[in-house]
Amino acid sequence: MKNKLLNSSVFYTFRGSNMLLGLEKLYENTITNHVIDDSFDYESIDAEQRNFLVVNLSRFFPEYYNSEIGENEYTKQGFIFTKKFFDIAKKLEPKGFYFILDHVMEADSYVTPELVFFLEKMKEIGISDDRIILAYNNSYDLKGGVVNIRDFKLNTLHFPHFFISTLFELPEPTNKRFKKEKDFLILNRRFGLGKYKLLKRVEERGLLGKSIYTILTVLDELDGINTFEPVSLEDDIASVEDVLKDDTYLYRLNTESFFKTKVNVVAETFLENRNRERFKDIIHITEKTWKPIYMGVPFVISATNKHIETLHKFGFKTFNTIINEDYDLEEDVDVRLDKIIDSAIQLAELHNTKEVLDIIEYNKTLFKDVEHKRKIVETFFLRPFENIFNINKSII
Repeated sequence: MKNKLLNSSVFYTFRGSNMLLGLEKLYENTITNHVIDDSFDYESIDAEQRNFLVVNLSRFFPEYYNSEIGENEYTKQGFIFTKKFFDIAKKLEPKGFYFILDHVMEADSYVTPELVFFLEKMKEIGISDDRIILAYNNSYDLKGGVVNIRDFKLNTLHFPHFFISTLFELPEPTNKRFKKEKDFLILNRRFGLGKYKLLKRVEERGLLGKSIYTILTVLDELDGINTFEPVSLEDDIASVEDVLKDDTYLYRLNTESFFKTKVNVVAETFLENRNRERFKDIIHITEKTWKPIYMGVPFVISATNKHIETLHKFGFKTFNTIINEDYDLEEDVDVRLDKIIDSAIQLAELHNTKEVLDIIEYNKTLFKDVEHKRKIVETFFLRPFENIFNINKSII
């Protein structure tokens, strides 16, 4: 399977790219990718090609912009904030490069000091903001477009990273028909404010005893608030401390608990759009959502508004013909949490009915369909990408 844009473009990276890795899984032998390091020959670049430098947007703001060049490694977290990076970008600018910020494991649209610093430095070296593209996992921004970030105008693209990676990274689960031990499964890797609010409400409603739940690490934002202790799944693959250091744990958990409970109450990364400067609202559909779909278990989702609605846009069914899912549009967070829990209780009572099982089977089959994944990527990533360059949208 080939794509005009991908076939006619040349990509360059420093330390790999989650975006390119996902595309390579769906479009084998299509991506031309060169790695830039100290041995790279800049004269080898063909300026007549459509060239992209794809860089990982770090979540950490470093303090070593003016450090000696030798101290800054290409693979270091935060490399794109260093003088060495901007010297390289300045070399590439005359060759007509576009710069893609690969932020596809995140969906936050907050205007951070890191992002503003990067844009200001790019402007200083003569790279206009219309040559910078932000690719992220924000499903609120399905069609992409131009956003205002302070004095900058940036192209954005939605890339459904976890929709792709979960299929390829998580071993295909097998339901061994475990006895249902509890009603609810509530998994928390990094336990932040939104997840705390959900679990606290579950506790207040007397349902914690009917739940299997985890808390692997408590975020600093809960200092002075949190009333829960960290807890791992029994016989889990990694300990709490391992998880702090290893993102591969996203796909390495003990999956038996999914089948020992009736409903997966998904605690997504974001429960609400916080009152901070941002350029878009947020819908972050991560592996937390795709796991129960791939596992083939009933679910409700604690997330920002229109999360469920977006799953429908991806072609998936939810349980709105069986239970009340109007929590997906509820603006009041406290009311939404109660509605989510109410829906989970409803679904637990009906978890093994034919209608529920039919929806589960439909979703699992669709999720495993690689051609469907290409269709979603073409609709919500490649076509908006092509629109930036006015490329004929037909796929070859």
